[in-house]
Amino acid sequence: MTLLFTILILVIVFLIIGSLFLWPTRTLIFAMQIKERQRYMCNFYHVNYIPMFKPAVVISNKINLFLAVLLRQIAKQKVTVIMECKKPLSRYLNYLLQRAGIEILSQEFLPSWSNEGILLVHQSLYKEAIKLNNEIIPMQVCGFECIKYTSGKNVPQWLHLSFFEAIGIDLDDKALSDLLGVKNIYAWDRYIALMPSIPEVWVKQAKARKGKKVIADSTGVELSSEKLLVATLALSQLLESQLREQDTVGICLPPSVGGSMAMMCLMVLGKTIVNLNYTASQKALDAAINESGIKTIITSGRFIEQLKKKGFHLEEVFSQSNIILLEDARQQLSKLTLFKYLLKVKLSSADGLIRRYVKSVSTDHTAAILFSSGSEGKPKGVMLSHKNILGNIKQSMIILGAKSNDSILSILPIFHAFGMTATTLLPLLEGVFMVCHPDPTDAAMLGILAEKYKPTILCGTSTFFRMYSRSRQLQSEQFASLNFVVAGAEKLLPEVRTMFEKKFNKVIYEGYGTTELSPVASVNQPDTKDKIHNKIGTVGSAVPGGRFMIIDPESKKELPIGEAGMITFGGVNVMKGYLHDPEKTNEVIFKRDRIRWYQTGDKGSLDEDGYLTILDRYSRFAKLAGEMVSLSVVESEIISLLGVDDEETEVLAVATPDSKKGEQISLLYTMDMDADELKTKVKSSNINNLLKPQHYFKVDEIPKLGSGKTDFAAAKKQTLALLEKQH
Repeated sequence: MTLLFTILILVIVFLIIGSLFLWPTRTLIFAMQIKERQRYMCNFYHVNYIPMFKPAVVISNKINLFLAVLLRQIAKQKVTVIMECKKPLSRYLNYLLQRAGIEILSQEFLPSWSNEGILLVHQSLYKEAIKLNNEIIPMQVCGFECIKYTSGKNVPQWLHLSFFEAIGIDLDDKALSDLLGVKNIYAWDRYIALMPSIPEVWVKQAKARKGKKVIADSTGVELSSEKLLVATLALSQLLESQLREQDTVGICLPPSVGGSMAMMCLMVLGKTIVNLNYTASQKALDAAINESGIKTIITSGRFIEQLKKKGFHLEEVFSQSNIILLEDARQQLSKLTLFKYLLKVKLSSADGLIRRYVKSVSTDHTAAILFSSGSEGKPKGVMLSHKNILGNIKQSMIILGAKSNDSILSILPIFHAFGMTATTLLPLLEGVFMVCHPDPTDAAMLGILAEKYKPTILCGTSTFFRMYSRSRQLQSEQFASLNFVVAGAEKLLPEVRTMFEKKFNKVIYEGYGTTELSPVASVNQPDTKDKIHNKIGTVGSAVPGGRFMIIDPESKKELPIGEAGMITFGGVNVMKGYLHDPEKTNEVIFKRDRIRWYQTGDKGSLDEDGYLTILDRYSRFAKLAGEMVSLSVVESEIISLLGVDDEETEVLAVATPDSKKGEQISLLYTMDMDADELKTKVKSSNINNLLKPQHYFKVDEIPKLGSGKTDFAAAKKQTLALLEKQH
């Protein structure tokens, strides 16, 4: 025993001496991860760009002490980092930094750098760094923004550092921004490629969270992370034989515990999920089922009955498919079976569970096929890979600023890309608690749920936020816990923003995206003391790892800042393509700088800070006698002319064929005003004659999709019927 004790003491002494004198850099890396309660799996790309024996300046999108230590390990020479320390460092840390050859310098002393080793500065200091007359090497860092939980185990996260060739000339602000934006996309692509598939990420997160409550819904079901994992693995094994020969499987479920479980169950089995839009027409649903090759649909008998009450009858649509009801599946899972799986989950490691139950698929494998809203015609099947979705989850998490104590009110349908990615898969994969409710228009129940669970994040649409603002059943104090409210899917109307803020004292941050972008492309964010991040009238700046480019739709040439053109987006979240339609895919996606750029079909412009303003849809134009007329401008001109209460105003300009002028404009409106009276008022106004509609129709409501977007295809069909009836 004495000998063993002596050996142990010697080992401890050796480790202490080694950490202080022999391996100070490794000790720093270990100590900093302990302090952060986060283990990073570090990955470096193109380290050969970092010189070993001569001075150089590294400009980075992130700056902290941990990065300086990693750079010291790579460079093998002294590293000086320009950063401000909020509080004095401990004597132990100062000693280790000194032994490791790492120096901290305040920004004001940047010009007096000793010109020894590597200088690490933030890329915003490029203009000052270039004056030092050294090589400027860009570095892009991905992965520091992961959520760090203060209790329980944190999942190891990838930390990726990409280095690039030195900048040879002094660049202006626009050229530097463009260069670093492209490099950031490359870095993010490599970063997300390091990750395993969606179900593997989820299993690791679920094991880490253990008994922590992660999901609840309005039926009263509440599950911990462990119980959700147990139920999902049990369900996947039950369904495996039924789905063995099927690559794609349909899901017809709302945001709920059952909906989340069904999605993860199919992904565990390596299937491609198709979340069906139960609010779509029978024709659209039939097309989605046939084009996807769906043979089986997972749904709920209770949910089907609820849809019937709302006028959605799906029996005929589903008659050609094998239907699996969640209620029936649950009955087949006995308590003994669930107990066995509980033991397996408790006794097995995350890697063990993955090897046993999760089918291995590449991150390039199609995780989901989502059919676009069809607001302008036939819905298109958008193929999103695991890589697309994982990338957009990480991008969205950074934009939302999600923290360990945050929770999400999940109300958007999972057939909508925003609902699937941002409000369902993001909380599951990041370990954020979510509260689900199937009906986003049910303001009263949302108030009850918000009062009970105190969610901090709410994502919705302008249409839904209008409902909440006007609902007498939803009280302002019920939304008191919210600290980040995001509007997407459609334009946020100014009056809705004002109404919501007045009632709930909460700011709505407008964002932008499309199904083809998985879907989040940009979001405004809360202002800080130093900078405005919420520019009213814009939809924010691009998510990390993505970039907007405004181009001429004909020549594809990039347009100058401030000039309006086709909005294109490049990034890791750009879809694989359209299902069975390579021709359409090639129409909307082109390659430049080794980046795939998606042409959104929207018209907009960028300001000098990279904030995007949406002006119109290119398809929302009428061609009158050779002149292109914006239908959105028609609508805004008429609203302005009438000066009516915006809360009660809905107008929609619709273009239809005309034998004389090529096209004609009709106006659908909901105001309490006679059509002839409105026509006379518009005709006698100072509105440009090209912007004056030819026909006016009062309607009860403007057609909407289940997502809350305007259904342009249905509106056009309605207008054609009204024109036919008029004649």
